[in-house]
Amino acid sequence: TVLDELDSKKEGFDEINFQAREFARILSSAEIKKQYKEGGYYITRMTTGGITIDIMGSNAYPNISENDRSIRNDRKILHIIRMAQDNIYARPITFLTLDAMCRIRATSLNINAELMLNKGNDYEGEFIKELSLNAPFQAETLEGKNIFTFNPAHKPENYCYRFKYGSDKVLAVIHDDEIVPINENFLNRTIIKPRNEEQKFAMSGMCDEFYKVVLIEALAGSGKTLLAISAGLRNISEGKYEKLIYIRNSIESTDKGEEVGFLSGNEAKFEIYNHPLYDTLDFIARTQFKKSESNKSPAARQTSGSRASVEETIENMVQQLIKRYNIETIWNGAIRGRTLANAFVIVDEVQNFSKRSLRTVLTRLDSTCKVVCIGSNRQIDNNFVNKYTNGLNFMLKAANEKHPEIKMFATSLHKVERGAITAFAERILQ
Repeated sequence: TVLDELDSKKEGFDEINFQAREFARILSSAEIKKQYKEGGYYITRMTTGGITIDIMGSNAYPNISENDRSIRNDRKILHIIRMAQDNIYARPITFLTLDAMCRIRATSLNINAELMLNKGNDYEGEFIKELSLNAPFQAETLEGKNIFTFNPAHKPENYCYRFKYGSDKVLAVIHDDEIVPINENFLNRTIIKPRNEEQKFAMSGMCDEFYKVVLIEALAGSGKTLLAISAGLRNISEGKYEKLIYIRNSIESTDKGEEVGFLSGNEAKFEIYNHPLYDTLDFIARTQFKKSESNKSPAARQTSGSRASVEETIENMVQQLIKRYNIETIWNGAIRGRTLANAFVIVDEVQNFSKRSLRTVLTRLDSTCKVVCIGSNRQIDNNFVNKYTNGLNFMLKAANEKHPEIKMFATSLHKVERGAITAFAERILQ
């Protein structure tokens, strides 16, 4: 009965469809150990990964005449559980289900039942680790030391460390198991300064030539796009790369009522998907404008112009940023066949990329590029992927191990900096 229900759910792109296919793959790889019949019930015993799975069934279920298929199936399952508990295993059984009503039915039949809870993303690593030391230290005493000296349980996913002793604290990243303290004076010279420790870790990874692939998993409003573009501008100004390329999937909201409809011309069609880039450049331009204004005398500020002239100045500054830093936008659907070189590449909203489309993008980059992938599994808008099948999840899994081809860096941004409304929405609408 359970297999029939799983089989009916294997087609589709939602998480339940993925889980049904995943369980089918687990059963396909299992080894059949025994098949037998006991008291009119058929049992197939299988093993996989040290786990024993018994598949039970019967050709006749007594006193089940309910017309509704779902209720009928629930009663068949509960009948098998009672039979297995009383006659085959002769010991208490725990029934796990996501169906609250089925759990209540099981409890009424004196079956121990528990409601399974969704634990979220299984593959997010512990990118930031805090370590309390037993003696005073300075950044200089940590630099170059092997991380296993301080943390024998260090894992590849521990890219960032917060070392503490009393009120003393040092932030560091890991280069091939060696501790590299973060130079906060260096970070403060970026166009946009990091506001919190999470942002300092992220900015450090994005500005560090040691890493070629950077993954930033972040909440909405945590500053991920702003930090990535600011890091890109800094890398280009230092001559490490020649241009900044911004790539974002052309995915609309999953709510049909929010679709933008048909727009004429390629530029109009894809400009809407690059609004995060333009909004970020506008913010950077306004930040620079405010700094220049604050350096003027009071009299000069009073005669600096009307609101319209200020907005025109901001727009001109945005265009100057685009020209100065060779900023390009590329639609991921048009990247096939191209080779990108000497570029700082930002792949935004990577949770809306499928595994295939993300592979298409990343295989376009040559060895002179650096790529920053940013996204959040809370913001999936692509109807054809879920948190287990999207590009972000594959990158999260990749971040949990070392790779012979490249040096990878990953961190999380969970502190919302956009404002109280965003933090409120992230908390109550997750």
